[in-house]
Amino acid sequence: GPLMQAIAEGASRPLVVLFGCGVGCGAIRVARQLSGAGSRVIACEADGVVAAIALSLLEWAGLAGIVDVRVGKSEQLLPWLRREFGAGCVSALVLSGQGVEYREDLERAEGLGVLAPGAVLVADRVLQPMAPELMWRICSSGDFEHAAVAAEDDDWTLVARLRPDSAAAGREPCE
Repeated sequence: GPLMQAIAEGASRPLVVLFGCGVGCGAIRVARQLSGAGSRVIACEADGVVAAIALSLLEWAGLAGIVDVRVGKSEQLLPWLRREFGAGCVSALVLSGQGVEYREDLERAEGLGVLAPGAVLVADRVLQPMAPELMWRICSSGDFEHAAVAAEDDDWTLVARLRPDSAAAGREPCE
């Protein structure tokens, strides 16, 4: 869809990171749409059993070579991403299912400089369980452009693009 097109246009070899991947349905959708050479998806789930289910589904779908499932939270994964891929490596950050931690996840990503200039941020279920701090940060900081809130199933999904000139954008492209 248009979201994946925006991600693909932003980088020659897009890296999409999902926090709260659940059983992997979102990772499967992203991986199928980002079929270009060098595209990669890293799906992170705090619950090891749920991550094992996601890994099984990805194997079944034939996408285990594109999607890397990690067990843990952003505080473990983001420093690893920075060491492994360098600054500015994340083309898209997808936050799902843990609304009260969204702001902290974004702040960690910004602080470590892993977000690429023009990176796309997607946060689902921002109305319930509520993510007002994230909404305020995105909509009032000036670091993000084209912030949009879309209503879906009595909830909201926040979609924003990091301004290329934002201090929060990592400067070294990920290769």
